[in-house]
This record gives sequence, C-alpha cells and structure tokens, in this order.
Amino acid sequence: MNDNQMIRRKTIGSPIHAGNQSESPVQSQQVPADRNLQRRKSVYVPGSKASDPTELENRIKISNWKNDIEGCRVQEQKWKDKIGQEAQTIREQVKEFSFR
Repeated sequence: MNDNQMIRRKTIGSPIHAGNQSESPVQSQQVPADRNLQRRKSVYVPGSKASDPTELENRIKISNWKNDIEGCRVQEQKWKDKIGQEAQTIREQVKEFSFR
C-alpha cells in the first residue's frame, strides 16, 4: 500500500437514545493509510492483562467452561423430562392394573 493511498474509517455518531429517536447516521472520514496498520504483531506488554498470554488462555478456558456448563444444564433438563414422561407412563399403567 502506498503512503499516498487513503483508507476509510468509520466514526460513530451520537449514541442511540431510548424512544422513537433514530440513530444519527454514521459518518466516514478519510485518513492517511498506515503501513503498520496492515500487519501488527502481537506484543506482550508486562502488566497488561489484555496482552498477557495466560490471561487470554484463561478467558478462553472460562468461556469454554461456561459453554460446557450450559450444555450440561440442557442435557440435565432433557433427562428430567424423559424421566418425568416415563414416570407418568408407569403411573398410568399402575392405574390400569389397579382397576382390573
């Protein structure tokens, strides 16, 4: 990319307010292109949680655990529903046999 080429960046207008007000249109502006903008290597900055590799790994692990927990909750509910249906079937069968 040449230095004289331009790239487009979007700036956000005023925030959205509650009610029937509409969002202000997004305005775009031309800014000079930056060669370094295209490829920036990830750099570890000591003391910065955002760039700490173990912090990022931990966030990913926590996210995966939350997804696993939610999956377990869904499975547990399916099992409870199935057990409830089977219990209802057994109750109905017991009633049939008790009237004979």
